[in-house]
Amino acid sequence: MTVEIRSFEGDLSQLRSFLFQTWSAVYQGELFIDFSEDFLAWHLFGPQATRAWTVAAYEGSKLGGFVWALPMSVSVSGQRFHATEAGLLAVSPELRGRNVALSLARKLVQLHEERGYGLSMGFFDGEHRSMPLYRLLLESGLLQMHQVATVPAEVKVRILDLPSFLRARPTELVERIVLRATQVLPFRRVEGVRQYMPEDLSSCLDLLRSGESRLEQPYLYEEWTEAEFARQLQGSPCVTTLVAARERGSGALIRGFVNYFRVEAVQNDRMLCGVIDHLHSLPEDVRTTRLLLSAAFCHMQEQGCTLAVFPMRSGRKTRGLTRAGFVTLPRKMLCCLVGFPGGPSARPLKDFYVRFR
Repeated sequence: MTVEIRSFEGDLSQLRSFLFQTWSAVYQGELFIDFSEDFLAWHLFGPQATRAWTVAAYEGSKLGGFVWALPMSVSVSGQRFHATEAGLLAVSPELRGRNVALSLARKLVQLHEERGYGLSMGFFDGEHRSMPLYRLLLESGLLQMHQVATVPAEVKVRILDLPSFLRARPTELVERIVLRATQVLPFRRVEGVRQYMPEDLSSCLDLLRSGESRLEQPYLYEEWTEAEFARQLQGSPCVTTLVAARERGSGALIRGFVNYFRVEAVQNDRMLCGVIDHLHSLPEDVRTTRLLLSAAFCHMQEQGCTLAVFPMRSGRKTRGLTRAGFVTLPRKMLCCLVGFPGGPSARPLKDFYVRFR
């Protein structure tokens, strides 16, 4: 039967089931993420994202492949342009060997070209079993007319529940390096750190923008509107945002904030992970950073998280993270950047520092 490439037509339950069944079959014994419907609703089908950026493969009425991109505005060296973050590539085992992944990627590239989007980025584990598939796509000639580069990245982790971590039977190397550097203790609530409230929005956005204004160039980062950032901080049951605040008569002075979302990692067992998306404080305020992390760890433990996870670009200053017990996973992580016409032109993509979402 012919495979047709078109927009995804199902619901969140169908998509979650397809992703889980496909990755369970393909990546047996390898770590993958089982995204909840709350997460998919927040990340895929919110105000920023629409079905117009979902691409699916159908054999008749049966879903057999999927890939997606999240539209955003980004800035580098004062130049602003439209971009996307692409991911969630999945092809059912029954359709392997029929160039379905290449067809999905070709359609996604076409959408970028037709809509005038200048950049797409995706993040990969260079040692995962999925990497040959992504390498095949990059070497297929599909992107030969576009600029392509990879930027080194890394993932830092902090164990919050040691028994659950060990039940997942991580590889010996990961287990040894993480256990050697991590002391697992119960975390207590921190005075001066509280849950985010809508009236904190402008202060948090100011902190984010002031931090980005101090970054060395060229540095690629996302431009947020107030509505988009409000949804990022408080848009789903799977999202938690905490602020370090000093209450005053006229309001609160926000010294920093941390924002994370929860996903389930699946390997030999399930592990609920708190993935830190934003961590910002006033310049050189390491104490506030540590307070925010301690408070976040406490909330993650109460929510049943096994690991705190913090993805970031390689080379970022991490003094506060090391003191908080984070260690770097010994795996080669990559951010792949694809530049289209209308995208960044001042310098080659390989020179960019990328801020993770």
